[in-house]
Amino acid sequence: MTGVIRSNRCGTCRTRKVKCDEAKPVCGPCAKGNRACKDTISRYKFTEPKAASATPQSEARSRKTLEPCTEIAVLSSAETEDGGSFQTMRFSRPKRKPAKLPLGDPVRQSPLPRHPSFSTIETLQLTLAESFTYRSPGLRLSVIANYIIEIPPRIGHSVALDDAINCLVNCYTLVCHGSPPGLDPKQARLYTMALFSLQRALADPIESYSDNTLGAVTILGHVEVYGGGAQDARPNYIQHAGGAVKMVQVLGPKYFRSKFAKLLYVHSRQLSIAVATVRGEECFLHTPEWREISCTELIRSPTAWISDQLGRWMTAFPSLVKKVRHCLASPEDMDPIVILRDAQQLRRGFQEIAEFVEESMRNGIDVIKLPSAHSDLMTPIIYQYATRDLASICVNFWGFSIVLDTIMAKFMPPDSPPSVFENLRNRIISARLHIYMSYEYSEQFRPLGTQYMSAPLIMAYFGATNEEKIWSMHKLWDIGELVPRSKYIWGPVALEFISRYFIGEPVHVASGVMDQPNSYEVAFNENMRRFADHAVQE
Repeated sequence: MTGVIRSNRCGTCRTRKVKCDEAKPVCGPCAKGNRACKDTISRYKFTEPKAASATPQSEARSRKTLEPCTEIAVLSSAETEDGGSFQTMRFSRPKRKPAKLPLGDPVRQSPLPRHPSFSTIETLQLTLAESFTYRSPGLRLSVIANYIIEIPPRIGHSVALDDAINCLVNCYTLVCHGSPPGLDPKQARLYTMALFSLQRALADPIESYSDNTLGAVTILGHVEVYGGGAQDARPNYIQHAGGAVKMVQVLGPKYFRSKFAKLLYVHSRQLSIAVATVRGEECFLHTPEWREISCTELIRSPTAWISDQLGRWMTAFPSLVKKVRHCLASPEDMDPIVILRDAQQLRRGFQEIAEFVEESMRNGIDVIKLPSAHSDLMTPIIYQYATRDLASICVNFWGFSIVLDTIMAKFMPPDSPPSVFENLRNRIISARLHIYMSYEYSEQFRPLGTQYMSAPLIMAYFGATNEEKIWSMHKLWDIGELVPRSKYIWGPVALEFISRYFIGEPVHVASGVMDQPNSYEVAFNENMRRFADHAVQE
């Protein structure tokens, strides 16, 4: 803005360049000369600025030109006595979008000066998500159980579940670094904290019926298996497993509707079978209302469907073992033919699974034979499976086949043809060899993913040769490398007792407890304690 004019002369006088008295509406000179008095010319004269050279400073100033205010908001308004009003207004202009930097711009590639810190919940979620994609399959937390994948979105909604996951993650971190979890003081502190949180959740009338609490109990059982739990001589895995099974039974079959709840239900089958077998009772999951639970949304392949069918039929196993023990303890109260018929019926229930296993062994794609990488004299030829789930189906089928064939041979009428006994004996030997040939494949899932081999190896222990028993015992020690005192728990005497326990052989029962409801559970614990003490003395 240049050329400020200070005079208020009319336009006519300014054009004639004469003095004007600035009278209104017609000035004196225009009235005297009878001329039209034009309007006063503005005192401000706008001219174009001089052309300036383009400099970085001028370009910067041109870029900083403000946009016009397009948004006006009245914040408050007040009226005065004379009819006026005062308004508080807010003027705003649209925000200018930041300029997109090219990919090669150094400003874009420079790191943040300070990264935001993660909360405890975000850290747990990130650790779990990273563990699912770990390069080594044996160090993936998802290899423990399928329900682990559904845990990250649930973190932060249950204190019991958060503390249990925190305990499991710390145990997992120690395992990845090659440190024994049982010797870490932080792990002991986290485990104690998880137990206290679980006790408070179980005391709450609402939280105790939550699937998050059920997940916390199950997770602490895994912590015990991998050596991150109690530091005494006997792990508390069976206590946590029994607690999880009891919660499933209390919740009832109508509770398991969500995907996470059904995954916990499927996982609880194995726990319920182990607990019912130890306690000498029938498995409640074998009742019709529990068998009607549909898991179709969890089945995405034929292998998953066969695995579900195997789990459903395995729930009938504790009932058969209970009858065998009762018959051997009181032969006059139980007809052996009844047990033989039940064993044969359960064997026919496994027929579809047997056909699936035979087809997988025969097609040359799902299972192939390879020479042993360790030059093992026991298994010079090993099995390489397409998936870990397929390997778990095969070895568990062979393990239960050994138990069923052993029971059938025990209760077969003495006057049966010798070929029947020979056929059962050959099937037992063949199944035992299949389990041995499947072990080397499981080593790629160490240390977290080899637990599926423990039960089949124990089932194959009964009736094996001394050389096979020693081989199986050392393989079980490798599987339980993280479990405290695993060489005592799976020692030669304890394995002999446990393998006989699976087929219903007589066990040592303390006097005065035979009539108690938990007599077999007391006998199991007493024998395990006695065998552990015997191994320590040796």
